[in-house]
Amino acid sequence: MLSEQLMLSEQLQGEVTKKLVQGLHVEFANMDKYVESLVAEVVGNNHTMSEPEKMALKVIVEMVGKMQNASSIQHAEDKAEIDRMHDLIQNCSLNAAAALRGDVATCEQSMITSRTSHAICRREEGVMKDDMEVTCSKYDSSRKSSSPPSCFSTDLATDFVQATDVVKRKQMEACLELVQGWLPPFYDKYSACRLKTEGQPNKTQDCNAKQHMFEQAFCLYDSKLEDACDVQMNCRASSISARNKAYEGVKASEAARKADFSAGKRLLCFTDVLRANNTQKKETLQKCQGLTANTSKFDITYHSIPNATACNKGQDKPCSNGWNKAEYETQAWYNKSKIASCQPCMQPTTTTTTTTTQADLWIERSLVADEGRDVSGSITPLTTVDACKQACDSNSNCKSFGVCQRNPSGCWMKDKIITPSDAIGRHPRNQNRQCTTWYKLYG
Repeated sequence: MLSEQLMLSEQLQGEVTKKLVQGLHVEFANMDKYVESLVAEVVGNNHTMSEPEKMALKVIVEMVGKMQNASSIQHAEDKAEIDRMHDLIQNCSLNAAAALRGDVATCEQSMITSRTSHAICRREEGVMKDDMEVTCSKYDSSRKSSSPPSCFSTDLATDFVQATDVVKRKQMEACLELVQGWLPPFYDKYSACRLKTEGQPNKTQDCNAKQHMFEQAFCLYDSKLEDACDVQMNCRASSISARNKAYEGVKASEAARKADFSAGKRLLCFTDVLRANNTQKKETLQKCQGLTANTSKFDITYHSIPNATACNKGQDKPCSNGWNKAEYETQAWYNKSKIASCQPCMQPTTTTTTTTTQADLWIERSLVADEGRDVSGSITPLTTVDACKQACDSNSNCKSFGVCQRNPSGCWMKDKIITPSDAIGRHPRNQNRQCTTWYKLYG
């Protein structure tokens, strides 16, 4: 400011000059009242301003100008802060929406695909069960209603089959013709029943693997959904708290800024009184005393809190009563399937050194067509699947393993990273051995 030019008040002449200089040291909020009282003394006294008084007025006008410029800058900064706080909260919702459209949607689609694959398998399992029951019923009916030819127990005995006696031989051959007419149709019914009965457990096993893949896919989707919802909730809580504190401070600054602007406008008006002709001083003073400054340019719009992105994480979890009922028990295929025990979501557990992640979860599925190469650690005969998991976990080269229940039983460590989309192995020998693949989700 230029007040330093007027600090030597003892060198200035006149009472008005001294009071103007003294006014420069009055707090700005009270300066307009100070100058108003000074102006009131001058009005009616035919006072003509001296050069020092004009200089003092110039300093006051410049000071008011600087105050108003500073207020405009502060107003813009406060407005930007209010907008920033609004955007900060809005971004919480936008980020949640992006997560729901991205990772969450991807996991949801994977879960839906797994659900559909499992349902199709269970329907096929039911059809196979019905077909097996019909086929085996025909065999049972034939078995219970038919008898082998009466000659079967005698004329096909060893002494008849190996006989050199022509009579016995002809008698055996006649019986053989009778048995040939009876046995093949009966055997065909038996064979059809046996094949369908043996195939049923393999289908059930395949469906059980798809069931567990679906449950794990649902767990992963549910976890991603909860993460997105929790991140938004925490983001909004901290951002709204910061917004409320900022609003409180800015509102106080806005009120003070408007008060300073009003005081400045009145102060400038009172300086006009001092500069006015003596005949106009009174009229100008009355105008200033009735002046109401328009402070609307310092108005700030305080935004309402943006809405959160809809994020429903309150759904039933896999294996809960509500989830089992919705996903399994109310399905048309449920009563015709041999559904496996549900595998609940594994809750991540944190200790001082380790954290359980999705990569720590072993998942069972149908035996894959390409298992990869053997690595060390295989166990035969099979003890427990947990022992197989530990053996694979202890070998950095092991990424998956195959388990067979018989002929022979065991688990064989493999170096291949298996995915849910890997092709299923269809070799009959492995199906009869009841083999499955165990793998983890990597990456």
